[in-house]
Formats: sequence, C-alpha cells, structure tokens
Amino acid sequence: MKSILLTSVSVLILGLSGCGNPIINAGNKINREAEAKGSPFRWEMTDLGRGSTAMRRVMIDLPIGHTSAGDILKKDILTQIGKVEASYQRGTPELKEVRLLPDGREVWILKNQDSGLAYVLSLKPAVNGGTVYSVDGPFFFGQ
Repeated sequence: MKSILLTSVSVLILGLSGCGNPIINAGNKINREAEAKGSPFRWEMTDLGRGSTAMRRVMIDLPIGHTSAGDILKKDILTQIGKVEASYQRGTPELKEVRLLPDGREVWILKNQDSGLAYVLSLKPAVNGGTVYSVDGPFFFGQ
C-alpha cells in the first residue's frame, strides 16, 4: 500500500513540476478555443520571469482584401460602428484596411493611433435581396 501511495505522490509531483507557467498554459488553452471558434485573434504570452507574464492580443496573419460590401452598405456599417465608437467617446470610424477570414467573414481594421482596433463582420445575401450583416467588436490588438 505504501508503494502505491508513494508512486501516486511521485507522479503527482512530477506532473505539477512539468506544468510550466500556469498563465501561459491558460493562454494556450484560450488560443486553442479561439482557433476552434474561428477567431482572428490570439493571445501572445511572454514569460517575464519571477512569476510575471505579459499577455497581448494579436491578430493572426490574414490576407488584405476588399470588402464585399458596396459603397452604400459600407457607409451603413460604418455608421453602425460609429454608434459603438461614440459610446466609448471615440471619434468617427475610418476604415484602414480589410482582412479576409477563410470562412468569408471580414475583419475591418479602423484607423487608430494607439493600437489596432477591429470589428469582425459577417455579410450574407438576404433572401429577398440585399445583404444581411452582423458586426462583432470592438477588438483591440497589438500591431
């Protein structure tokens, strides 16, 4: 019985000692979940030593492209985003670039002096013509 208990404790100690930085482990788990959900963002973790870890959100490498929204729809979407931006006391949004996700969604990156600021859009044809869209964000990320 003692040898089974000793073996179990030894395995537990070895397992815990090999776990590494718990924040980095948690960040890796969050990144796997983000990838599974199709998120264009990941967490970049840097072990600073002495138990400190820095985390910053980054965008995965996506191709730059053109939005599938026509001029009128683009203006409508930017107006909608502008309402969100106004609620954060930020200025009128200006589109800097569009990144394309493999599943057809678009990442609209806004001009922002401090960091990356993005919204993820889904644009789909409506049954009776036009386009139905959804906007998710804002997302800040390091560049």
